[in-house]
Amino acid sequence: MQLSRDLILPIGVSLGIHLMLVGGLYFGWPASPEAERRVIPKHINAKLVQLKPKAVTSKPKKRKPKKVDLTAKKKEKQRREREAQRKKKVAAQKAKKAEDDAAKKKALLDAEKKKQLALDEQKRAKDLAVKEQLAEQEKLMQAQQSLEQALLDEEVLLEAEEHEIEAQSYMAAFARRVGANFTPPPSARTGMTCVLDIQLVPTGRIVSVNMNTSSGDDAFDRAAVQAVKKVDVFPEVKEMTPAVFEEYYRRFTFIFNPQDLRL
Repeated sequence: MQLSRDLILPIGVSLGIHLMLVGGLYFGWPASPEAERRVIPKHINAKLVQLKPKAVTSKPKKRKPKKVDLTAKKKEKQRREREAQRKKKVAAQKAKKAEDDAAKKKALLDAEKKKQLALDEQKRAKDLAVKEQLAEQEKLMQAQQSLEQALLDEEVLLEAEEHEIEAQSYMAAFARRVGANFTPPPSARTGMTCVLDIQLVPTGRIVSVNMNTSSGDDAFDRAAVQAVKKVDVFPEVKEMTPAVFEEYYRRFTFIFNPQDLRL
């Protein structure tokens, strides 16, 4: 920047000279009174002379001591202290608010957790009570079923005993009818016994008589079979309960053992 300022003067002088020469050529030099000559312009070689700037030695300026405004400095210090206190207070308020918010959040979470634990405990207690109730009901049902089964078994047993008694009573009547139709053969002896398989229909009619176990005497066995066939119809069947007939008399085994052979 200093070098450019130093070149301004030489450049200005050079430009002035050139302008003067150009003006002279353009407007012409004044004519000689003796004779007018044609002037042929000559080329002028101009050189730019650069002048070296003189070294300027400047003496260092003495700085005047600045006046310190103690009042302004004190006010600025007080302002900074107030600003720092304000920021500190704001930071403390934010920290307190954050702490309060965290405490509230923790309290809410604790309350929610406690409430959930209480609900879970209630649910477990309720489930346990339901299980115990179901178990008690199951025990009662099993006891009821056992009692009903025992009563049913007893009833079945009593009914079976009644049927057996009823069947025996009819069997005695059947034996009397067969004995009334029996004609002992000459070979019959006291104590002879044979076993016959007999089949009846619900009307009491005898439909089949087969030898199961022989007495050892063919004549006695044939006489026993004929005695059963002569019965033909056993009318007491109509008095029997259907269960007794089906269990004891539709197909039954008859032991023929006459007590009095009238020998």
